[in-house]
Amino acid sequence: MIPKDLSIYNKYLIAFYNKQTGKDIIDIHQIPEESLTFLLLIRYEDIIRDYVKQDRIKKLSLRFISTRYGVGVRVIRTIVSNGTQ
Repeated sequence: MIPKDLSIYNKYLIAFYNKQTGKDIIDIHQIPEESLTFLLLIRYEDIIRDYVKQDRIKKLSLRFISTRYGVGVRVIRTIVSNGTQ
C-alpha cells in the first residue's frame, strides 16, 4: 500500500535508499535509474518497517505513526505484530 500523499512515499523511499547505501541524497531524481527500478519493487510496508519499529520504541501512538507514514492503523499494527521479520 502506497500512501495517497506521494511526498510521504518519496520521503521514506529516499530515507530508505540513504540508509541502505550510506549516501545522503535529498531528491528522488538523484537515485540512479537502476536503483530506483529496484526500490519500486519493494513494498512500502517493508520500506517503513524499521522506522515504524523505532517510533514504537519511542512509545508513539499507532494513530500518530499511521499519519506520519500515510497508511492506516491496521498497516502499522501488522508491521508491529510481525516484529520478528
